[in-house]
Amino acid sequence: MGRALIDPENSVPKNMWGCLAAAVLLPIFTVLKLVTMPFDKPRRLSPDEVGAMLRKFIDGTASDGEIDYFISVDIADPVLNDVKDEVGILFGLGWDDEETKARLREQLRRVDEMI
Repeated sequence: MGRALIDPENSVPKNMWGCLAAAVLLPIFTVLKLVTMPFDKPRRLSPDEVGAMLRKFIDGTASDGEIDYFISVDIADPVLNDVKDEVGILFGLGWDDEETKARLREQLRRVDEMI
């Protein structure tokens, strides 16, 4: 495997090129992301799918990636999106706390009523 573009073992000119590439490309990609953000569409999840995710959160089988994706991306249904927002608040508290699990079960009941 090759070395990184900016690496202490690289020559000074090669590191300068790496810094220059980062200085030029980073602002370009940042601006592109900011321009496209208004066009991002929320996910279309059913109550069944949200309920399945909540069950995984409660029983501890959800991966960190699943948790991050669930709480980071908006859901088209406003009620399910509110549930997602509440779960995002709970995530900071930790999943192992019984009070947090009880609040997750509350959200699961709320979703199950939609089915």
